[in-house]
Amino acid sequence: MSRHVRRPAFSRSAKAAASLILVVLVAASCSSDGFPESYTDQVQTLDNGTEVSLVEMNWLEGCTVGLADSDLANDANNICACSYAEVSGPDGIAFVDFVELNNELKGDPNALGTEESMTPAERRLLDIVRGCIAGS
Repeated sequence: MSRHVRRPAFSRSAKAAASLILVVLVAASCSSDGFPESYTDQVQTLDNGTEVSLVEMNWLEGCTVGLADSDLANDANNICACSYAEVSGPDGIAFVDFVELNNELKGDPNALGTEESMTPAERRLLDIVRGCIAGS
């Protein structure tokens, strides 16, 4: 008797979401202060008085726009906020690895490796996004 292993339905969506939300770091390089050197670099004050780093602001803006035309559109704000908190958190992805991922994905947002060939940072990003999708 053969066993068929079924992959979670959100697997493709998670990979697409991970690719889209990582690309938003590119926009951060347009700041007059140069390219951010950490997740907390270049704090911006929003219209409502909330302070966020340039990386976080670009992540959230780019992520929600990137997911607007997907089946994740209704949950985009929650998924984007959750994924940023996890990526930039203590068990997330080191900023240097985050920038490297961004550089790899600049030209091709679908360039994440296959399940078998992912780097540890790519694997962590995918796991974070999957977890945020599952929790939304």
